[in-house]
Amino acid sequence: MKIITTSLLAVFSLSNGSATSLYDSDINNRFINQSIDKLESQQRIQPRNIITVGFDGDCSHSSIQTAMDDAISGTQIRLSSAAEFTEDVIFPVKKNLTLKGGYDNCSKAALDQANSNKSIINGTGNQSVIRIQTSSPQSLILENLHIKNGSGQANGYQGGGISAFNANAFVSLKNIDITDNNGLRGGGIYIFEGNPTFFLDDVNIEYNNALYDGGGIHCSKLKSGGLIMNLGRINENQSINSSGGGAFHNECFSAYISTSILLNTAHTHGGGLALIDTDSRLYGFLYCANAAKCLGNKSNPVLLDRNSANDFDQGIMGMGGGIYSVNTNIIASSTGSGS
Repeated sequence: MKIITTSLLAVFSLSNGSATSLYDSDINNRFINQSIDKLESQQRIQPRNIITVGFDGDCSHSSIQTAMDDAISGTQIRLSSAAEFTEDVIFPVKKNLTLKGGYDNCSKAALDQANSNKSIINGTGNQSVIRIQTSSPQSLILENLHIKNGSGQANGYQGGGISAFNANAFVSLKNIDITDNNGLRGGGIYIFEGNPTFFLDDVNIEYNNALYDGGGIHCSKLKSGGLIMNLGRINENQSINSSGGGAFHNECFSAYISTSILLNTAHTHGGGLALIDTDSRLYGFLYCANAAKCLGNKSNPVLLDRNSANDFDQGIMGMGGGIYSVNTNIIASSTGSGS
């Protein structure tokens, strides 16, 4: 068995609709394939400008936010990993930007000589560490970062680590750790309304808490778009008073490919995943748009293990320790094909 779950599964189809008729499988496979193409197109574009950020004498800026505000569209902002950045960041509207960490210093950043470390953005603890708030089409890339110590607020940006509210952006996250954040919804990542696509590649979302839905990820009420997660981990997150300890999706397409979802906890339902009125794909090992374009790897299944949906202290036994699903079309397979 390539898709592995060792927790419980609860599935419901309500009388007002059929789970299998809510979404078109061909449309969503095309969405995955188009997202892969968009990601490859992003990676081929050469930056129009380079800004370096850090605290040594060779850096052009010492603040990420100031660098973003000064940047023109198409700029690659490179961060030194020599010290932590303690700030909260708002992506400016109408700018396509790359935020790339993992450089020993700004001299090496200028030469694009990255190391194996991640640059740390340590939020102030007063709001989301990163906010994406534009309804204009936008392309954003985040790479080699550790995002922590965010606190979501009741102002539309409810996530602790990253919040996107009514956004119309293609957001690529690569080699990112999102840990130790707290949110009202979406302790790690919060995506609400708009037309965003989030493409997560080797992203680890761990030790985050949400007061309500989505300890690790909350994604809901999208007009189009969705979330694709390739590899990575959603581990040890908690929904304190609600559902979706690992991730919560309501009217938000999701595809998890060779992803581990372990040891998450929900107060009510869906310790690992809570899926409501949506469409979800769980692909173990490989998903291939064609012979030359594959996600995942040959070693990793989708692993849902030791997730729980309950609150023993209050006598609550929830449903769906692994997956809680209502009016949702779930396709789980050891491999996937978009052809």
